[in-house]
Amino acid sequence: MSLASASPLAREGRELPLADCAVSLALDRPLARIAALVAATAASYAAELAAAAAAVLLYLPALRFGFVFDDGSLIDASGWPQRLGGLVPYRPLRYASYLVDGWLGGTPWIYHAHNIALHALACALVASIARRLGAARIAAAAAGLLVAVHPIAVESVAYVAGRRDLLCVALGLAAVLVWIRGRAPAALVLVVLATAAKESGLLFASPLVAASVAGIGPRMDDASQKRALAALFAAAIAVAALLVAGYGAVGPWGPAGDVASVAFVGRVAMHYASGLLGLRSFAPEYPALLQYSPAAGELALHLLFAAAIAGAVVLSLRRCRRASGSDRSPAFAAAWTAMAMLAVAIWGGLHEPGADRHAYLLLAPIAIAAALLLTRTRLVHAPRYLAPIAIAALLLASAAASYGQMQIWGSEGALWTRAAADPAASSRVHANLARSLALEGNLRGATGHLHVAIERDPANPRLYLGLAALRCAAGHPSWARRDLERARVAGAAGGEVAAVEQDCNFPLAVSPVAAPDSGHSPDPGSGS
Repeated sequence: MSLASASPLAREGRELPLADCAVSLALDRPLARIAALVAATAASYAAELAAAAAAVLLYLPALRFGFVFDDGSLIDASGWPQRLGGLVPYRPLRYASYLVDGWLGGTPWIYHAHNIALHALACALVASIARRLGAARIAAAAAGLLVAVHPIAVESVAYVAGRRDLLCVALGLAAVLVWIRGRAPAALVLVVLATAAKESGLLFASPLVAASVAGIGPRMDDASQKRALAALFAAAIAVAALLVAGYGAVGPWGPAGDVASVAFVGRVAMHYASGLLGLRSFAPEYPALLQYSPAAGELALHLLFAAAIAGAVVLSLRRCRRASGSDRSPAFAAAWTAMAMLAVAIWGGLHEPGADRHAYLLLAPIAIAAALLLTRTRLVHAPRYLAPIAIAALLLASAAASYGQMQIWGSEGALWTRAAADPAASSRVHANLARSLALEGNLRGATGHLHVAIERDPANPRLYLGLAALRCAAGHPSWARRDLERARVAGAAGGEVAAVEQDCNFPLAVSPVAAPDSGHSPDPGSGS
């Protein structure tokens, strides 16, 4: 058979000259090679791609979300990021990422798409680290999928201000992966970059230490190599610390020395553990942690839990030091998990106690440790694939919970309505819900929530100013004058009072009208 007759066109009954047939084959071969290369790459990185794809698909609804809560202080009405901080912008890498979004158009969906892409990257890195440490492919995929669909990640992903956590964790995980591959300088640069996104990036130095103790990562064959690596490590941490100080992150960095503060670390750790296990619901804030006053028995339990985590850190590091062979990876993952839990329990209790976003960096080591456990116990190869089926059911349930939780972050009204459903919700929650209701034209509802906010924070002059503005809008100037005087007594600046007076179009003249018997009663004629 001639070369020409072997061509695809010849089989269709059309003869080609020999030269044309050679060109056709030359074109076919590169395409076939590219297709084969793509297929081979997809097969090699199936776990990473599955985790990233699940993250993207789950959070696609967030593309229609707007800006909520702190987003307004970070991004102006035109969609351009606002520069906070001094000489160095506050959390400069997050600010730089927002600049990219602003250049691309600054619409909310662009900011949300960037968040989703970073979350997908973090999930893929989790799967890659798990595989690198020896997890089976299906177990590594499950680790990445767990991070992708766990509801405790929703706040970081669906909330534009959560970019700090996404950037920090993605870069920190990249640092761990690069360190495991033996590239110490690149790993330390990534830790510094993670710190530029959020100060908790410094915590990613701890898994690098644990990996070195376990004998995973850069080779250190003699004392001079160890000294050089230690000096490089110390320099990177010093640069990161100076960067944190430069962009204005101020503590506190640890609990006070009293017993209650140490016990609170245990209480916060229990809070995050219950959330990771799906034993509690998720909310924008947790008032019970803001008002920590335990009984004697609770105090002892929380102290015991804090001591158990600290002990786990020490024991896991000792195990890393003694581990050899295939025991090194599980020992390292256990130490990383214990150190991350202790860090989150400390820092997560100092800044907005219990906020879900603090736990985002805790998901990765837990998922990786679980993947290694599944591989080591061979549960992923259980008869009739019972373990994979159970894992799939767990992941689907988590995805459903995340989808429901995601809707809370869709708008200001949804966010603060959910937060105000807690009977112990803070003054901030009710004030923000009042603002949202006022913007919707529901002055009666806004007034009621401002009364609740004032009950819980009677010394806040801004609450009285807001109430005065609502009274004015509702056509009750005498009540507005009384609230302006209350704001002045509470310490409101003269300019703030004057601004409300100007909006109301009357000079301040305190009315002798008595205060209502109950702040919860809506004013007559305040609208609906």
